[in-house]
Amino acid sequence: MFQNLLLQHYLSRYNKIKNNYLIAVKDSDPEGFHDMRVEIKQMRAFFNLIEYLNPEFNSKKNFKVFRRLFKAAGIVRDVHVQQDQTKEFEKKLNREFPGYNSFLKQRETDTIMQFSEFSSKFDIDSLAKRKKMIAKATNDIPINSAESKAANRFNDLIDKLFELKNNEDSGEEKYHQIRILLKETRYTLEILLECFPDLDLRIELNEELRGLHRILGKWHDDDIGIEFLQMFKTADKNEQVIDTNTFNEVLNKLKEEKKYLLTQFENKWNDFVVLLNQEIIY
Repeated sequence: MFQNLLLQHYLSRYNKIKNNYLIAVKDSDPEGFHDMRVEIKQMRAFFNLIEYLNPEFNSKKNFKVFRRLFKAAGIVRDVHVQQDQTKEFEKKLNREFPGYNSFLKQRETDTIMQFSEFSSKFDIDSLAKRKKMIAKATNDIPINSAESKAANRFNDLIDKLFELKNNEDSGEEKYHQIRILLKETRYTLEILLECFPDLDLRIELNEELRGLHRILGKWHDDDIGIEFLQMFKTADKNEQVIDTNTFNEVLNKLKEEKKYLLTQFENKWNDFVVLLNQEIIY
C-alpha cells in the first residue's frame, strides 16, 4: 500500500538525517553537514507532498523543527563549500591564498561553535514524532485519489518551473528561485518513483532535473564565493588580504564562471523540455 511506502520513506529520511547529524556533531565532518542538509531538503518536499494529498496536514508547521536544524547547519556548510572552492582556485591559478584560508578557517571555527551551542539544546529524536501525523493524514485516502493527486503535485511543480523560466525578468533572483524549485521538483519526483510506482515515471526525467539542479547549485556556490571574498576584503584587519590584482582575478573568474554556467543551464533546459514532452503521467 502507498501509505506504508510513504511511512517507510519518512523513516528512511529521518534515520539518515539523524545519522548525519550525529556525525556532524561528533566530528564536525563536512560530508555530515552536507548530507544532512540534502536529506532535510528532501524531507521538505515530502511534507509538501503529504499536504497536497491531505490539506489538513500543515506542512509548514510540521517542518518547522527541521527548518531550524537546516539553518543551523547551513552557516557551517557555506564555509566548507568555500574552502573546497578555494582549493580549486589555488590549483587553477597555481598559487596559494594563506590569508583567505586563515579567514575561512576562523569562520569555520566560529560557525561550528555556533552549531555546537545549537545542538546542545536540540532534541534530534523529536523529528521522529511526525510519523503518527503522516499516518493519520494518509490513512483514509483511496489509492486512485492518492495517485491522481501525486501526479498533479508533480505537474503543478513543472508548471511553476515553466512559469518562472518564461518570466521576462532576467535578474539573478529568478535563477535563485528556479534553483530552489528544481530541487523541490526533483525530490518530489523521487518520492513518486518510490511510493507510487504505478505512475510509471521515467528515471531519465529525474536525471535531467538532477543535471539542471547541479548547474544552478554550482552557480549558487560561485555567488556565495563572491560574497565571502567581499566579506574578507572588508573584514581583514591584519593586512593579510589578497593583493588587489589576485583578488580581482579570482573575483572576475567567479563572475565569468557564473555566466558560463547560466549558458550551460539554458542548453540543459532545452534537453529537459524535449524529454518532458515525451513524458505522460496523467
